[in-house]
Amino acid sequence: MVTQFVVLAGTLAIISPPFFIVFAQLRWNEYRDKRTGRRHPLTRGMLRPPGHELSEKRRSHGMDAMSYLALGPLVGFIALATAFGIPYFANEPVLDFMVALAIITILGSSIYSGFKLRRIFRELQAFRLGWEGEVATAEELNKLMRDGFEVFHDLPCGRFNIDHVVIGPTGVFAVETKARSKQKRSENAANDYTATFDGQTIDFAGWQDRKCLEQAKRQAQWLSEWLSSATGEPTIATPAIAIPGWKVDRVKGSNQQPVRVFTPREAKSLVRTPTAQPLDRAAIKRVTHQVEQKCRHELPDNTGGK
Repeated sequence: MVTQFVVLAGTLAIISPPFFIVFAQLRWNEYRDKRTGRRHPLTRGMLRPPGHELSEKRRSHGMDAMSYLALGPLVGFIALATAFGIPYFANEPVLDFMVALAIITILGSSIYSGFKLRRIFRELQAFRLGWEGEVATAEELNKLMRDGFEVFHDLPCGRFNIDHVVIGPTGVFAVETKARSKQKRSENAANDYTATFDGQTIDFAGWQDRKCLEQAKRQAQWLSEWLSSATGEPTIATPAIAIPGWKVDRVKGSNQQPVRVFTPREAKSLVRTPTAQPLDRAAIKRVTHQVEQKCRHELPDNTGGK
């Protein structure tokens, strides 16, 4: 029994140093920062870049993927070391039961990690497409600043975020980006790059999306209520949906609908037509101030570097 305990302790001693090193380094950095009084040089939070929330999700999922990639080999090493190492050092025969248990453990952890990794990689692919769509849309919307508009990205709204907010003389726009892969999903579709908007749905070459229109309306309603409360003046935000990479075919009468659908390259056409509430210079300053403050994320306590 003592020999078996020693073998297990030795196995743990072999695999544990990397974890202790990382933990010790983190604790040392924290101690050093407190002792030297080191802190971030910036005193004001920075504006959130386009796709900030998706970037954070991609980073988190990347760390999860690394964990699951390491889980299989780690479990396998411990299982095999237990099944064969203990009998070897104890001069005892290898038990078939322990070998079978080790194999089952390795297969179980591998299958579990495989399912988790499959889901993570699928979500990472979706996050990347969404992030690239938001960045592409932001590049075109930012050009509106040359014409006197204010543009903000990734406005945090509690449980969700608004991808872009555009503020200018023609009004406030809450823009949701929908990045969709090009694929002809119906034989009736003319091609695989034209999205048809009839005011009720957006048809992506045979795949119809109604939920995005409702989502855009809810987000614009939230922004309207929040701005009205924050500025003390009634404010109406217009919902809009950006479809990067697609050509938009608008059915007659769709322009009269509350949601504006456009491609990022049509950013100027989005703001050219006044909304239900155009803004004067004073109103633009009030709304811009509130949105800018909310779009600034908190700075980290420590720099983590020099």
